[in-house]
This record gives sequence, structure tokens and C-alpha cells, in this order.
Amino acid sequence: MIQNEINEVSTGTNVGVGVNGSDAYQWNVSMLISPSPQDSPAGYFCQIWTYVANKDAGSVMDVLAPAPGQTAYGTWLEVSSGSEVGAQEWQFFACNTPGTPATTCCTPKDANHTCKYIGGGSGRPPAIDLPASPSSPWPAADGATTFDAVATFMITDCWAHWGGLFGGTDACLANDRGDGLFGMSAAEGKTWLEVDQLYPDGSVCAVNRAYSEESTGGQVQLSESYYDSDNQHHLPLYYDLSAPVSQLCGGSRLFTVDLHIGWTAGNPVKLDGGNINVIDSGFARTTVVPDVIGRAQAQANAAIEANGLTPFPPDYVASTAPVGTVLDENSPAGTIEPVGSFVELTLSAGYATVPNVVGDPVAKAEAAIRSAGLMPTINSTVSNCVHPGIVLGQTPPGSTQVAPGSQVGIGITVCTR
Repeated sequence: MIQNEINEVSTGTNVGVGVNGSDAYQWNVSMLISPSPQDSPAGYFCQIWTYVANKDAGSVMDVLAPAPGQTAYGTWLEVSSGSEVGAQEWQFFACNTPGTPATTCCTPKDANHTCKYIGGGSGRPPAIDLPASPSSPWPAADGATTFDAVATFMITDCWAHWGGLFGGTDACLANDRGDGLFGMSAAEGKTWLEVDQLYPDGSVCAVNRAYSEESTGGQVQLSESYYDSDNQHHLPLYYDLSAPVSQLCGGSRLFTVDLHIGWTAGNPVKLDGGNINVIDSGFARTTVVPDVIGRAQAQANAAIEANGLTPFPPDYVASTAPVGTVLDENSPAGTIEPVGSFVELTLSAGYATVPNVVGDPVAKAEAAIRSAGLMPTINSTVSNCVHPGIVLGQTPPGSTQVAPGSQVGIGITVCTR
């Protein structure tokens, strides 16, 4: 006996044999269950429902069982073996069959409907981004080394027959159907799931993107583009993304999660709804990044390794500090990171003072620049046959302190007669 439903998610329908014929079509769905404390875990059960609900007689659906040992194809259900601490799910708007909000009493004629459409002109946007966490980015756990993000979304091709004179699909509002003069024009677009790791200031440190899965010839492949034809209702788009949690984002373990659905050609597209789930999927013991600023590189590397971390190839910048002195570290000191994580050091490369060579003959100027430990380059010329071979300008200017080996550009006069 069912006491109460915790959660449910729909993966879509596939209307019309013209889309894939008798070809197998893979659907995927994910769901996060967050029970209340008073619910008894012993009372939970999960199930998959498939059904045919079509006005055309003879509609059928074949549900394929997986072959022995097969988990890539066929119908099967997987349940996590443990509590996914920190996991989150975001659910987006849902539209019912007439193209109106499923959660309201609106009718198809309601001009203020909240269902979303893209493409085909008439003021509809060409794309929509669905940010899962616009104000509070998703945080990976301190010990997480990788994460998984999965999303399921459904779209409908809004075709209109004979320029709308003889109706069209009733799954979209009349003023949001295509305007092709000779029937439908398949909706096409591009879509992806993007999970970006941020720096502490909110800028993007690492971009992770996954394209939607589609079935062709019984095989699943990834495609940035989708093709929604034959008045297909609720075409399921599925995305599966696994990526590392970078340790080189200034100590930040925050991520933004965004689902992009765009239109490029054909009929308008109705966005029916969907969801996104994220979990930490790989873990390691944690340790603390030591404070090594001001130390020599060898001492800093030893301290990093002693804490179970891995020195990353360093970056060098000009500095008045002795060569090889640690000026900065990424992640910062005190950050909790998984054992084995990289720590990138910024080291002093020392500095060289740029000589002032404006007005000098070219040969003398180049010699002075090389003597300062820098590299001369000619970056501009001006025609002058009275005083050829003279330096007219330089970049950077004299007395500037730069890293040893830096280039110094000079502009010179040349006789071009």
C-alpha cells in the first residue's frame, strides 16, 4: 500500500513512427529522493512505469530487457547504495499536452501562459539557458575528486499544417506553432549541459560540458545538435557529465550548473520540462595545504609533499624577491584538499631593469638590452634617410622592471629609397 509519493520524474514520449521507425530509442532519467526524518527507509520502493496513451489505434511500445551483464542498453533501474551527502536536484517548469502550465488552471487561449518556446521568429528567443543555481552555486565536498551531473529534458516540435490553416499539433498554443506553407519543417537546434567550477571571485576557472545522447541504429552517441521531426511530442534529451574537481581554482569548490537549449532551424520548439542532478562521485582522504609563501622552492615542495599533496609545475613572475622564492600558492594555505591534490606555486624570477635606448643606434641599443638579460625585437620602422638606424621608441620604457628574458620592442628608422 502506497502511503505517500516522495518524488517522480518523466522521461518523455516518442510520437510518430516516422521519427525512428522500428529503431530502439533509449530513454534515461534520474531522480533524487530526499525523505523526511520521520519516514521509514524500510518502506521505500522504486519502480519504472511505461505506458502507451495515443489517440491512434494500434500504437505499441516495446520495452527491452537488458542482455545478461548488459547495463548500457535495455530497461533497468539503478539505486545508489549510500546516502549522497551534498547531492542536489533542480526541477524546471512543466507544460501539459495543450501547451499550458501543468500546475495552473490556464487554458490554451491564456495569453499569459508560462510555458516557454524558442525559435521560429515572432519574438521567441533563439535559445534559453536554464541555470540550476543562479544565486547559490553547488559546492563539491572537501574530499571530492570528481563529480557526476545528469540531466533529462523534454522538447516538442511545434509544427503547423499548411501554414496553420488546417491546425497542426495541439501540443503547442496556436500562436506558437510553425508557419511553414507546406506542412511541417523539422525543428533543429543545439543543446548541452555545462557545469563550471568558479574562482573565489565568481569568475569561471574550469568549463565542463556534455552534449545530449541520442539513439541511432540501436547505438547511443553524443551530439551537440538535435533533430525533432514528425510532430514529435516530448522528445527526451539526456546528458551525462563526469569531470574532476580542480584543485587549482584558488581554493574554491563551487560550481554553476546550466542547461542550454537552442533553436537553429525549422518549427518553434516548446520546452516541456526536466531536471538536473549532481553528486560527488569520487573521494579521497583530505589534508591541509601548508603555508609556504616566502620559502625557497625546494623547501616549499618538501612541505607540500609532507602534507600528502603534489607540487604542480610553477609559474614565474618578475619580483624583487630572491629568485625561486614562493610568492603565492594555489590552493591557498589552509585550504582542505583531497590527498594527492596539486598545489601550484608562483615563484620569483627575479627582475631586470629595462635600459633607456631611445636615440641610440640600433646596434648599441640591442647590445644594451641583451646586457640587461633581455631580448631585443624590432616592432616598427619609420622611413628616414637622413638619420637611419636610430631608435625612436621602445616598449616597455626605460627603467621598467620586468622578468629576465623578457622582450623589449624597439622602433627604428630605415632608409627605404
